[in-house]
Amino acid sequence: TIIPFLGSKYFWQSALVSGLTTRMIYPDFGIGFGESIMVAVAALSILYFYRLAQYRQGVEIIWKYFLAAMLLLFSLIHYHIQWLLWFLPLLIIFIVIENRAVLSGFLLMSAACLVPFFYDDKYMSVSLLSAISGLYDLVPTPFVVAQKLYDPFLIQSIFHSILLGGSLVIIRQLFRYGKI
Repeated sequence: TIIPFLGSKYFWQSALVSGLTTRMIYPDFGIGFGESIMVAVAALSILYFYRLAQYRQGVEIIWKYFLAAMLLLFSLIHYHIQWLLWFLPLLIIFIVIENRAVLSGFLLMSAACLVPFFYDDKYMSVSLLSAISGLYDLVPTPFVVAQKLYDPFLIQSIFHSILLGGSLVIIRQLFRYGKI
């Protein structure tokens, strides 16, 4: 589907080096002399090398690695709400297979939805409903409402931290139980 666009420099700029694409490598911590450890790259490397160590496993469990990779990325980056479509179907498959993961899966999905809900961006919350009625553009965003009560960045950070903790638990469950 992208072959017609491969010759365009604008495609390459928006696909490979746009702010939306490169934000996946922004979270890092410095180790000195201008070097830093990129948290998402390190986490994905751990997952990759773990998969290499499990070389006897068949292709039928590859969805677990895709889910684990998406959970790691979303837990470590600033993402848009529509990106949740990348991992929610796989998370639902996991919940259906692991009956006891219903509550943790629901809480994880809720945290994943609430993180972008508190962004300072009206197009990530109430304006999504403007297709139903233009009046939703007049409604203040959750960020503005939360600002009057508490620090919305702190609320967002709490939900993002819950997302990371829940993702790590789900990832552990993915590879702990041998049902599939």
